[in-house]
Amino acid sequence: MKTEELFQIWDRFETSQIAEIVYETADSRLCLKRYNDGTINSDPSTIRTEEKKTAAPLRQEASAPAAATHEITVKAPFVGTFYRASAPGERPFVRIGQTVKKGETLGIIEAMKMMNEITAPCDGIVQNIFTEDESLVEYDQPLMSIGVENV
Repeated sequence: MKTEELFQIWDRFETSQIAEIVYETADSRLCLKRYNDGTINSDPSTIRTEEKKTAAPLRQEASAPAAATHEITVKAPFVGTFYRASAPGERPFVRIGQTVKKGETLGIIEAMKMMNEITAPCDGIVQNIFTEDESLVEYDQPLMSIGVENV
């Protein structure tokens, strides 16, 4: 599935009243599910793209040679409650397929009544989000992964 296709499906789903959608091709699968409050589920068991190993990298230019990519896992630095958005009903800080810059806010962990921003450790593309909004996270628990191009 090409990045453009993924964004078109996501945008249509986001602006529709559809509660759940599953889109499959020969080499990928995308599942989107909306919560009762209107936010979109990002649990990797319900939202994921499964690219075959032979698929092209997400950000490959037509004339550019294929760049190898690897994923960096962003982990919880402490125990707390993970929030994907700044407030209930607000847009999540990031979503799967979104390009992020080093230092950009990925989420918030509330610990001992303190809100702590979790920031991107590098530039890249959000590949997976492993933690649901408002869920309790443990120290060193994977929150999301960021795909980084090797240069």
